[in-house]
Formats: sequence, structure tokens, C-alpha cells
Amino acid sequence: WHLGFFCRYRPLPESVFGGRALDDPLLQSRLGLAVDGEGDFNDLPIVEQLLRCESEDAHAAISEILWNSDTAGDAMDALESAAKASLKTWQEQVAAGDRGSSDDTIR
Repeated sequence: WHLGFFCRYRPLPESVFGGRALDDPLLQSRLGLAVDGEGDFNDLPIVEQLLRCESEDAHAAISEILWNSDTAGDAMDALESAAKASLKTWQEQVAAGDRGSSDDTIR
């Protein structure tokens, strides 16, 4: 569930969100995939799009990649490859209301 929580993280400019942060924790907010000042979601780098994906199948793939990568560069290359191969499918699943497998194999 940790990746399901952290996929909502956004690097938010204090000039835009500083006041709102005083009202409630922004990480617990349900911000859109792209927020004010970022432009269109599809213009974000593909790895950033992957990291924002709410699919549990995407989270499982991200976990495997991070666990199995020897270097940060290897991880970024593998994340980009996974995003190019599967991101559209994962996004379509989420849009259809299917967040993917809830099988927790880590416990």
C-alpha cells in the first residue's frame, strides 16, 4: 500500500500551494494527475507518469525494478522500458475502475 500512497506525491511549488499546506497535508490530498503549473499530464516525462499511476500492477512492477536494479541508472532505464511497454494498459485499467491485483506477496 505504500506505493499506492506515495504515487500521489507531487513536487508542489510553495508559491502556489503554501497556503493550502497549512490547511491539510498535501500528500493526503487527492490531487489530479497533473496540478496547476505543470501543464498537460502527457507532457510529463514517461517515468514521472509511471510514478503517478495508481495501478497496483504498476506498483508491483516498480517494486520489482527497484529491488532488482544494481544502480540508479539501471533502475531508471528499466522504469522507462516498463512505462513504454505497459503504462497505457495500467492507466486504462485504473480509468475503468480496476486498480489491478491486490495480492500482497511482500508480507
